[in-house]
Amino acid sequence: MKKANKKIFIKTASIFFAMFSFFTMTGMTHKKQEQSLEGRLTVNKESQTISFDGGKDIKILQLSDVQVSNIFFLKQPFAMVEYLIEKTQPDLIVLTGDNLGDDCPLPVFYKFVSFMDSFEIPWAPVLGNHDYTTDVMPALQAKEYEDAEYCLFQTGEVSESYGNYAYTIEWKGKAAHALIFMDSGEEGFTKEHVDWYEKTVRALTNDNGKKTLPSWAFFHIPTKETALAYEACLQEKEVYDGEVNEDVGYQKKDDGFFEKVKQWKSTTAFIYGHDHINSLITQYQGVALCYALKSTVTSYYQSDLLGGNLFRLKKDSSFTVERVFI
Repeated sequence: MKKANKKIFIKTASIFFAMFSFFTMTGMTHKKQEQSLEGRLTVNKESQTISFDGGKDIKILQLSDVQVSNIFFLKQPFAMVEYLIEKTQPDLIVLTGDNLGDDCPLPVFYKFVSFMDSFEIPWAPVLGNHDYTTDVMPALQAKEYEDAEYCLFQTGEVSESYGNYAYTIEWKGKAAHALIFMDSGEEGFTKEHVDWYEKTVRALTNDNGKKTLPSWAFFHIPTKETALAYEACLQEKEVYDGEVNEDVGYQKKDDGFFEKVKQWKSTTAFIYGHDHINSLITQYQGVALCYALKSTVTSYYQSDLLGGNLFRLKKDSSFTVERVFI
């Protein structure tokens, strides 16, 4: 699929988002910017709430497939992440999985957690399939993420799964949106994940006076709906932006997650990574589908598709997404 160079606007049942003409960032020999990296969010880990009182939107930077592993090859991936954070000045950073590469030793993992916490910006990771095959056990990853000062990670209640949690965004004291983080594991969501999702959305609805609270879902491996949407794009039945340069590596398991999403009418966007040289952004049956850009030069990559996605979430749950290239 070729790149689209035009503006695209997609209207779904409950969300509007615009993909602007994107621009490329170059050069890694920058000096550290002088702007403060202090966030505008107040996080309460115990109540799992994020309070926001200023500005027109919340800036959320998505990083993905960082895949640190070699202690002698950390300078470049760390510099790329730092560049994206300094360039975008986000309020929140989300890492959509494969944070660690295969054979990542424990000291490298500790350095990674310390590095992410050093920006003093709230950050929320989910695990990817490679986070289950690396040398650092997922349970230890979960513990260290939970203990990190600025990390929002919660292990959650799904058995043999790490990182199923949700935060409510409060705008001037009133619930406005929810961010749902899910662990797609090595093969995808099980029925227990689907049940946890339904329980979570039900609780968010009840806490919101039984009114549907708009939400996004962040995870690593795309669901099969991405492949279906791509086919629709090829037939010019859906508008899109981005590229598909490899097969959509969607989840092998399917226990009715998308059906629950449609039933509850809360989650309006899936945001994920996994396929390093795909950057497709489109929609399927009212749900926005957003591939990440691979954020570092670890594992395989395409040099003109390295970077991060910057989401600007507004109070009415509309949003824009801008690709920030390295």
